[in-house]
Amino acid sequence: MVDVSVVYVNYNTQALLEASLRSLTRNATGISYEVIVVDNKSKDFDPTRIKKILPSVKVMQQEKNLGFGRGNNVGVAVAKGKYLWLLNTDTLIPADNNLEVLIEYMHTHADCAAATSLLVNEQDVQQAAQVGSFPAVWRMLAEKLVKLVERLLPFTKNTFGSLSPGYVPPAQCNVQQAVAASLFVRKDDFEEVGGFSKEYFFFLEDTDLCKKLALNGKKIRFIPEAKVVHLHGRSISSQFDRRKRYYAGQDVYFKKWKSLPAQYFVKVMRLPILLMYWLKSRSK
Repeated sequence: MVDVSVVYVNYNTQALLEASLRSLTRNATGISYEVIVVDNKSKDFDPTRIKKILPSVKVMQQEKNLGFGRGNNVGVAVAKGKYLWLLNTDTLIPADNNLEVLIEYMHTHADCAAATSLLVNEQDVQQAAQVGSFPAVWRMLAEKLVKLVERLLPFTKNTFGSLSPGYVPPAQCNVQQAVAASLFVRKDDFEEVGGFSKEYFFFLEDTDLCKKLALNGKKIRFIPEAKVVHLHGRSISSQFDRRKRYYAGQDVYFKKWKSLPAQYFVKVMRLPILLMYWLKSRSK
């Protein structure tokens, strides 16, 4: 039995997937793993190119685009590892990944259902807002106010802690939620809460998963000693399209977990932002 089942969900990102898979096979040393690739009916997907990099890879080609969460559920259904490593196609595993620190933590902390590494870009600059608290109207309003203050008074940047947009904890800690660009999840815990909820297509399905794990009495750990490169935004080139998809996921999350007034308030609050992105997309 392997320790880790690496699950990729691919949709029209074959070049990114191949680069990620090469870095994984080169640098994920000391880890017993299998790799599962779920292709969501990409236009020009060629599984033979994947198998040249890793002959043992399991490829599961779907008849339609299931979205991120449901695609991962398909891969998890055949996974044999004790841990799932939900890994985006737009990631690279660096030589100094230190992932053994993360795995050892999960080995020794049964109450930890999931753990995430530090996400950085190609210049080794940490990605903003990779972990945080569950969405709430009061928090969204506070974050907007803090963002305005930090823009007017740059010297206050990161002085507001978790309310600062893009805040990343400086050391190991428990967090409420983490993005699933590179998320280790105990397979038993993932299955116990039903995996990713099917209502989501793309965005916030990872937040929803963390919410369900938390309600099940389990913890999420941020371990910045471990590191993964995330080529953030490479899988979706249009910022307007990204924003629309994020808001669609946000609607599902607030409908599921928040009151009706909160649902409507969020819709109204984001209208100016959506209009701005739409105008930008039209001007190009």
